[in-house]
Amino acid sequence: MELNKTYTAQFVKERFQEQEHWMLDNLVLECVMGSHAYGCQTGTSDYDVLGLVMDQHKSLYPQSYGYVMNFDPLPTFRNKEVKGEGKRIMLDNGKECEGAWHSLTDFFTLVENGSPALTEVLFVRQNLVTYRTKVADMLRDNRKLFLSMKMFHSFKGYTFQQLSRLRNGVKRWNEEHKCDNSKRQVFFEKYGYDVKMAYHCLRLLDLVDQLLKVGDLDLMRNKEECKAIRAGEWGDWTKFSTFVDTRLVELESYALNNVVAVPNRPQHEPLHNLLVSCLEEWYGSEKTMQKQNTEYVSAKMVWDRLDRLEASMRNPHAGFVSGGGHP
Repeated sequence: MELNKTYTAQFVKERFQEQEHWMLDNLVLECVMGSHAYGCQTGTSDYDVLGLVMDQHKSLYPQSYGYVMNFDPLPTFRNKEVKGEGKRIMLDNGKECEGAWHSLTDFFTLVENGSPALTEVLFVRQNLVTYRTKVADMLRDNRKLFLSMKMFHSFKGYTFQQLSRLRNGVKRWNEEHKCDNSKRQVFFEKYGYDVKMAYHCLRLLDLVDQLLKVGDLDLMRNKEECKAIRAGEWGDWTKFSTFVDTRLVELESYALNNVVAVPNRPQHEPLHNLLVSCLEEWYGSEKTMQKQNTEYVSAKMVWDRLDRLEASMRNPHAGFVSGGGHP
């Protein structure tokens, strides 16, 4: 896809402020995520786009632009979201689309610390990558560097969070016959629980299993099971909650008693080197980067020049001689 035909380009045109337009030229990677990435989309599914943007040069090297570290407010960008009612854009196919963008450095930091949502952008199927650069290929070719047991704990924690929300929803439905999300009420009426939220628990459990035993992630490996639960064909709430509780215990036990396929934590030095390589691929090496040609002028130099200027004004016939050969 050409840069000006990306989803990001449409967001820039319709939703971004003018001072944010630079993000389009710095787009590194754009992917369709959400249900499409898991192979579970339906005919009514909206689109979720995630983009990575290269940090601006002045954010990476602020001292080259006159900023003083720990003194001046530095020009930084971490992330931007365009989500929710009234903020989404409408695509040509009639589907709504929401998006999120992260700077490359923010991405590295969050994924190294086990961010489930951002990690998936490295493992999404190639046909869902809607824009890529060489930096994007470098990231995806080295995606296993980001995998670690930190991600295990993140995926597991996210599963617990989803399961807790499901239980609260079921409890409220049984007691009050009410649902927090009007769009999901039909699920409670037909199946007794939110099957759309439930499928996320199943896919997260499968990702944990892959992480521990394979050391790689296929986001669509259990898509048939996920589609079955979304269609209400997997089982009732009791069967589902019992399965998830049992599976979590099994995976926790496996992690404690077996050699797992990923290290305890990401290897920081290889990730550091990868980030540096990405920056140099985009901007060139530090030695060849074009920097502002600024001259340091101390307060003493300023006062000395003013004194000489004042002296020349008192004695115009003597002329003005500046220090350092500059008038």
